[in-house]
Amino acid sequence: ASWHITEEPFLQNLKALDDLRLRASYGTSGKAEIGDFPALELYSFNENYLGQPGSAPTQISNPDLGWEKSDNLNIGLDFALLDRRIGGTVEWYRRITKALLLNTPVSATTGFTTALRNVGKMRNTGVEATLSLVPFKPSNPSGFALAGSAFRSQRWAVSSSDPANTYRPVGSNRQETSGLPYFSS
Repeated sequence: ASWHITEEPFLQNLKALDDLRLRASYGTSGKAEIGDFPALELYSFNENYLGQPGSAPTQISNPDLGWEKSDNLNIGLDFALLDRRIGGTVEWYRRITKALLLNTPVSATTGFTTALRNVGKMRNTGVEATLSLVPFKPSNPSGFALAGSAFRSQRWAVSSSDPANTYRPVGSNRQETSGLPYFSS
């Protein structure tokens, strides 16, 4: 949704302000790239058992495995001043990702030490700001402009099903701890 504030009657007489827009969006998305057959129990038939051909499990099944889900909220303010010579954006965002795919410890008696599960939750929040300046407007539309941006973002590991509140992100050797900033442990 968007509110074009400069079109409101109370701002019609403010000539220095060319544009002022407040916008917000919310949505949910899923991450489908979870690999080939990660929920199925897989076997290798390339094994040897007492000199005879054999098979062995290569992956534990998890029929409850699903997509990671993210809830995204963005709130922003866009502005332009002085015949659009100064403009910019300030935006706050929050993404909460649930059902993170994490390799969690399992009993070694299964023949494996970890299994892929939807167990984690992460919160990512931040602020982005962009400022653009057009110090002079030449007659040629491909004129000169300066622009810059800055952002600050924090990611927090919110939860894990592991009793020790630790987990290993998929594809990582790092161990993370719930309740602490991501990559802080």
